[in-house]
This record gives sequence, structure tokens and C-alpha cells, in this order.
Amino acid sequence: MALKIVVDGYNLLNCSRKWQQLGNRDLTLARAEMLRSLNQYQNHKKHSILVVFDGGKGGWPTEQREQINNIDIIYSRLGEQADEVIIRLAEKMGESAIVVTSDRELTDIVTRCGATVIPSGQFEGKLRFGAGADEFGEVDDECDRPLTTKKKGTAHRRPKRERQRQARLRKL
Repeated sequence: MALKIVVDGYNLLNCSRKWQQLGNRDLTLARAEMLRSLNQYQNHKKHSILVVFDGGKGGWPTEQREQINNIDIIYSRLGEQADEVIIRLAEKMGESAIVVTSDRELTDIVTRCGATVIPSGQFEGKLRFGAGADEFGEVDDECDRPLTTKKKGTAHRRPKRERQRQARLRKL
């Protein structure tokens, strides 16, 4: 099943030193480089990716949409932040959405909508290293336990919501 990944564009752009330095010189070039990396990831994993950029300060009076290499891009309208668009999308998609952002306030709101959140730095690591080992630094307790029937203390099973979150993140 293909995932629906919603990316907080400038948040992801600013989490990478390479893209951030490039953005200090030429923001358009930095965005294009980030979209190229997202396109490579999308071609490899076959997930749908939607990137939301702020259009709040110098944008258009209406929300603008475009598609570049099968990546949907939304520019928020004048006076609106990308966070508001992402919240709207998360409410609409619910549990089927994975939101890429490091914004704590946005993370809290989107999580309450049922979406799974991955910090921008961790997702950027996924873009760099591609598919492979778990770059999230999370250990799956259910898989790493030795196979034995001997019982030792209370169960170490993570809560169901956390196990579901990890299952969605493993698909990245």
C-alpha cells in the first residue's frame, strides 16, 4: 500500500545543511534540489508525496497547486501559513497521512487528527540513505527479543498506538 506523505516544505528544506546553505544563495535552486531528492525517493518507494510551501508573505491571493515529476506542490495563499494547509490535509486524510515536520505545535495538532509524524531530520536521512536499515533509531522490541518461553517480569510490549505508528514508519 502506497503511503500519503505530506511534507512541510520549508521545514524540511531548513533541516538540511546542504539545502539550507543553497537556500541562502538561491531559494529556487534549493527547492528544486529538495524536490529532486523527493522525486528519487518517490520513484523508489512509490508513495504519493505532497509538499506544502508557505505563500503567506509574498504569495498569491488564492492557494496555488502544481505538479513537478509526480510530486504535488501546494503554495498557501497570501496571509496563510503552510501549517494551516497541512492541518486541513491531515484532518481530511486522517490515519492514512504521514506528515514530515519538526514543528512541535504542528506535530501535536496533526497527531490529534490521527496522522503519523516523522521529524524532518529523520526523513531527510531517509532521503539520503534510501531504503534499508531503520534510520529512525527505534528498536522494535517485538523483533529484538531472544526467542524463549521463559517469562521475566512484566511485558515490554509498546502501546498499540505506538506499534501502529512504527508499522507505518517502517513502510517509509
